Amino acid sequence: MAASIPPFFWRDVIWRYPARQSLSMVFTSTHFECLTAEGALQMAIRILVVDDERIIADTLATILRSSGYDCRTAYDGTQALDLVDVFEPNLVISDVAMPNLTGVELYHQLKAKPNAPAVMLLSGNVHVLELLRKEKQSGHRLEVIAKPIPPPQLLATVAQLVKGLSA
Repeated sequence: MAASIPPFFWRDVIWRYPARQSLSMVFTSTHFECLTAEGALQMAIRILVVDDERIIADTLATILRSSGYDCRTAYDGTQALDLVDVFEPNLVISDVAMPNLTGVELYHQLKAKPNAPAVMLLSGNVHVLELLRKEKQSGHRLEVIAKPIPPPQLLATVAQLVKGLSA
């Protein structure tokens, strides 16, 4: 662990703390960076988690934040659309079955925006298969990850998607 990193510097408004063995996080008042053991700085990936079940959205966001991602939550698709314009996420992780605006409808509205974020869909609902079949017939290939998703699988999937964003 990076035990030599002081816990915070009030004067510079920078806080550092070891997150895991090869990564320490650096927060400033204007941005968030990850400092790897190799010394490379990367701007944090912004992730918006959308789920009408608040406990799920909040839990997923907590897991992602603990791994260094800048994360926000929205509790329905409409709120997510509003937040996307302000937060400008790189990735949106959304439940599929939500009232008012489904995750699939959210996906379509996001893809119509300039600089559209990547979208990862989650569902614990068996009725989602019919939605996906219709989307496939329309020429859209959407992958859905089953809930509940174990934290290591969530983090591995997000890391893979994030890697694709920078390619």
